[in-house]
Order: sequence, then structure tokens, then C-alpha cells
Amino acid sequence: MKYAHLMDPLEFFYAMRTGEAQQTDGSPATLRVAPLGMLEVPSGLLEASDPFVTLGEGPVLEVEPGSYEAFVTIADVSEEQDGSHEREAYLSIVLRDGVVTSAGTVSLQESEPDSYWAVAVDAGTVAFADHEAVGVCMPSTEGGDTWYENVFETGRDDSWFALMDSEEHGEPGMANIVMPLASRGENIVLSHSGWGDGFYPVIVTLDSEGNILGVHIDLLVVGQVDPDEDNDGEDSLQKVPEVDSIDDVGVVGTSEISHELSAEYASPFSPPEVEDVRGRRSGFLRGLFSSGK
Repeated sequence: MKYAHLMDPLEFFYAMRTGEAQQTDGSPATLRVAPLGMLEVPSGLLEASDPFVTLGEGPVLEVEPGSYEAFVTIADVSEEQDGSHEREAYLSIVLRDGVVTSAGTVSLQESEPDSYWAVAVDAGTVAFADHEAVGVCMPSTEGGDTWYENVFETGRDDSWFALMDSEEHGEPGMANIVMPLASRGENIVLSHSGWGDGFYPVIVTLDSEGNILGVHIDLLVVGQVDPDEDNDGEDSLQKVPEVDSIDDVGVVGTSEISHELSAEYASPFSPPEVEDVRGRRSGFLRGLFSSGK
């Protein structure tokens, strides 16, 4: 049995919504939703990750095997609300149609109901992919080869960096990419992570019968303002009360690194300060992969 803390009020959960919203600092925002195509999840193991750092090692949720629509909810955060400054607010996978009646974080384990699954981001990007497909459809890193030089930044138009920045492939800042060794269309959907680096909760939305309708990475751009923020000195961006748990949310696992990070920031919605690193992505990853995968 797994647990998820419900979000209350649900009105401040904005994934897949359009129109007026509220930023986490109380400023106004206007939302739109950008389609990102279909994500293939043949194994039923849906992984969330920072694709340039922890692909294949992120938190994994068990879903029905299939093909699912992906979307990015984008927030206009400009003072004038004129579309001049937009940030990604959620990366979402829709599992089935239905009316959302609740949403919540998924706990790490029963013994730690206040801890939750999240994505640690160090390269300004989040993604969903089929966990088993990563192991089969990404190139081997034996012999000193790295994904950075062979996949992410090859200098070609089909490199992942180039596709994320391409206006022809989709909206800049997001992409739907077939993995290099895919034989059945195994792919990954990617999006910039709002304001940049941070620790972002994985949220499930459910209907009145407890069926999971969608899985979302909340980039903490919009949502409920913490009324105690000025009093307690913490950076808690959203408040999740302790209420009844949701049964049968299938969480499979995560890497040792991700688990340690999750334990370090186990208080609900208390991420470290985020840093916008998208402008220095190439240099950061070049150093990261000089001795990595």
C-alpha cells in the first residue's frame, strides 16, 4: 500500500489548465497548454528524471503499458501579462480521461509518510520516459563513451540539445525525441524546468474512484502561497496538509542517488533555492560527463 498526501485546496493545482493562475509568490500568471505528442510506455514503468543527469535513475511509477499524451503547462509570469516572459509550470502525462477530484504527492514509503517522490534537477530540464526502454534504447557507455558526446550535444541537428531549442521540432524549450536505439518508437518527452534547477515533486491526479488520471512534475512556478513563509523563514512554496491517504498508487523505485536526495529534502514542498541554469547547460554537462556516462 502506498500513500499520497492530498493537496487542498485543489484550486491551486494548475496542471493542464488555461487562463488565470497565481504564482507561488502571489503574483498573477496566465496559463496555456502546449501538446508534446505521445509517450510510449511499453513496460508500464513511467520514469521521471532530469534527462541530462539522472536518466534511467529517476523515480518510477507503475502504470498500464500503453501510449499516453504529454503536455507542458506554460505560465506567463511577466508583470504586464503580455506573454513576454513565460516559464514551464508542469510537465504532464495523461493516463486516462476523467474528472480530477484530488491530487497529491506520492510518499517514498509507508514508514515515512511525510517524504515524497520528486525529481532532483541539475541541468534545467525534466523528462518522462519508459524506464526499461532507457536501458535498451540508449547507447552503451562502456569504453569511455558518454551520452553527452554521442546523444546530447553531438553538433548535429538531431542532438537532444538542438532538438530542444529547435522551432521546427516544436516549441523551443521542449521536445519529443525517439531514443537512438529504439526499434518500436521508444521515446522521451522533455521540458525546461521552469525557473531552473531545484527539487520538484511528482504529483498524481485522481478521479472520485481513486483511478490515476495523470502524472505531473510540478515545477513550482504557480500554486498556493505559503501563508507562513514570512514567519517561519523556510522556503516552503506550497502547503500540503496531512489528510487521509490514497491507496494503490504504484511506486516502483528510484536510484540510490535520487533516494538520498529525497530523504534530504523530505519535508513536503520545501525545496532548496532554484537556480536558472539553462544558459550554461552545455558547459555544465561537458564537465559532468568528462568522467560520467
